[in-house]
Amino acid sequence: MSIDRLSNHRFLLGLVSGDRKNEFKAFGRDWNERSEIFREGWDLTKKSLTHPNRLHFSGNYYNKLTGSLSCRASA
Repeated sequence: MSIDRLSNHRFLLGLVSGDRKNEFKAFGRDWNERSEIFREGWDLTKKSLTHPNRLHFSGNYYNKLTGSLSCRASA
C-alpha cells in the first residue's frame, strides 16, 4: 500500500534546507554543510518516492540503503 492510498490521495511533503545553527548542532551536523545535506536528503527522498520497493542509496550524510527494506503492508 502506498502513502498516496493511505492518505486518500492527500499526501503533502514539506521540505526545508535549515537556517538555524542550533538545530544543526542538536543533530550533530555542521551548519556550513547544510546545502550538501539538503541536496543529499532531496536525492534520497526522490529515490524513495520513485523506487520504494528496491531502494538503493549511499551518501555522506544519510545511511546506506541496500534495497532490503520491505514496503509491503502486512495482511
